[in-house]
Amino acid sequence: MLKLSVLLIGMSILKSTANATCILPPPGSFKSVNAASCQIYLKWDVVISATNYTIQYKPAASGTWITLNNIGNITSFTLTGLASGTTYHIKVVAICSNNEAGIYTNQITATTSLCSKPTGVILDAFTATSAAVSWTAPCGEANFTLKYRKITESVYTTQKNIYTPSYTLVNLEPNTQYQVKVQSKCSGTNLSKFTTPVTFNTTASMAAYSGKNVLLVIVDDARFDSYSTNGGPSFFNDTNISRIADEGVNFELSFPSQSQCSPSRGSIITGVYPHRHGVLNNPNFDESDTITLPTLPEILHNQGYYCGLIGKYHISPWPQPGYDFWMENHMGVYIDGKYNINGIENIISGHQTDVLTDSAMGFFKKVPAGTPFFLWLGYRAPHTPYVSRPRDEGLYDGYTMPYPAYPNKYTINYPGFLYSCKNAPDSARIAENWRGYFELLQGVESDLGKLYHFMDSMGIMDSTLIIFMSDNGYIMGEHHLFQK
Repeated sequence: MLKLSVLLIGMSILKSTANATCILPPPGSFKSVNAASCQIYLKWDVVISATNYTIQYKPAASGTWITLNNIGNITSFTLTGLASGTTYHIKVVAICSNNEAGIYTNQITATTSLCSKPTGVILDAFTATSAAVSWTAPCGEANFTLKYRKITESVYTTQKNIYTPSYTLVNLEPNTQYQVKVQSKCSGTNLSKFTTPVTFNTTASMAAYSGKNVLLVIVDDARFDSYSTNGGPSFFNDTNISRIADEGVNFELSFPSQSQCSPSRGSIITGVYPHRHGVLNNPNFDESDTITLPTLPEILHNQGYYCGLIGKYHISPWPQPGYDFWMENHMGVYIDGKYNINGIENIISGHQTDVLTDSAMGFFKKVPAGTPFFLWLGYRAPHTPYVSRPRDEGLYDGYTMPYPAYPNKYTINYPGFLYSCKNAPDSARIAENWRGYFELLQGVESDLGKLYHFMDSMGIMDSTLIIFMSDNGYIMGEHHLFQK
């Protein structure tokens, strides 16, 4: 009887040992190394033979653990979606290859902040007088304070209420070392700590460039395939538009950064995408929105250019930095429109295309002798409404309009909302739109010829770089779609 009892006890021990198949120790050096208002960053030492890890955490005031199973064979992890200003208990365990857990660490305690400090401060786009600063908002903070100073000074210059995670410092001194730091502002009076100061240098000042003039012609909603140089319809004789490509360069592959007027135009003058320059939509007519990044006219103006804007800008209706002359109109009124001329609004009679062309010729006369110029000439044509110059009305009534090569709807791989808002009208309506489109574009074609002749008479044609482009294109029935 005694031998049987011993045997049973021995079998029980063997069975207990056989069930304990994962005997991995708790991960060593488990700690939190950083906490924001919505997240806690964790680290631990690797456990030999571990194939995975599991984390448990809970608010200190809660009795229920939240489990994150099998987070991967890693030694760091960020807990996200946490409440601000809250203390959490956290522990981690190594997982064996049979998916069983080893021994949990002792729980650690970490507290989220009331407001997250910005991270990843980067400086770039250095010039003699400016530098671009960008950073990351860990928990989606949307209000920031920035401070900067010359390295030799003790007092910082402060810029408050910055609503994007980027800012451009301007009016700096050439070849000078600066420091910059950033702080988040959260709900109520909660402020984060400032980031560690980042040091940078502005570039040396350069002598004014006395090179060629630049004429930037921007039409609106014009397709690339409207012109003869790109296989456009034979009835549209665009001698002046296609001359730019035929005598120069034709960029056969080019794309708008975003198919809306203002974001695209913001990219044209900054060279960066809309999420960087901050113009994410078309502003309301009464909004004034100044881009804080360095712009093409500002750069050229600082290099001795005489800069002007005539026509559609649409990022703001008011004069912007870098321009010596400003005449803006982005409203949808082609006849007798209202123009903002250096901050004063005036109604000018006539069709907008002709008014802008005549004003461009007037601008050339304003340029001081011996000074290179940059002119942004922004025609609204051929944007809707299709109100052409009176002499162009009905010009293409007798011609067959283009028909989309691929008129059928998409059947796969397209967003579900597409055909609820962008369906094309019938073919007769599309043809009617085409006629209005080409009538408006004919005004630009004719007036460019007039502009070339005037530039020839002034002797500036051969010293001027002419760039012709559109802010975006227009779908005319392709895949049964219509719009930008």
